[in-house]
Amino acid sequence: METVGSLAAVVVSVVFAVAGAAKLRGPKPTEAGFVSMGLPSGLVKPVAVFELVLSGALVVRPRVGGTVAAVTLVAFTAVLTRALTRSRRLGIPDVRCNCFGGATPLTTATVGRNTFLVALAVLGSSASRVRLSLPALLVAGIGFAGFVVVRQLLELRSETGSLFPVIGISR
Repeated sequence: METVGSLAAVVVSVVFAVAGAAKLRGPKPTEAGFVSMGLPSGLVKPVAVFELVLSGALVVRPRVGGTVAAVTLVAFTAVLTRALTRSRRLGIPDVRCNCFGGATPLTTATVGRNTFLVALAVLGSSASRVRLSLPALLVAGIGFAGFVVVRQLLELRSETGSLFPVIGISR
């Protein structure tokens, strides 16, 4: 179980590192996303720094980092859910998350992704310290690559109406 917890902590750490770095590299899209979700745009840089610090904590102190990550993800998932519900109720078509620096529309898949990350963070909090073997690191890399591919496919579907527009497979 220690290896599984370590693996989960590393995956969530990488997700937070990518999100924090993307916000710092190009804060404007995220500022617009925050405003569309009813959050102040001035929170982008503090959130980005917090995500980077949390990324480190997940590796250095996975019990603490995993717990803080889970609580943070639950809170942000509540914000996303509220924004999504509000946008549908008011007929606002273009609420964007921009969680990873891209202009991704806010959908139920975004909420689902965060729910999965909450589960990984809870699992990561079970590790007393990160101990990974080479096979475990390979599995983490494959898992993260899968996360990126699914994220890109969902973004493609939201933009084109199809997961595979080249071969004509639609929703």
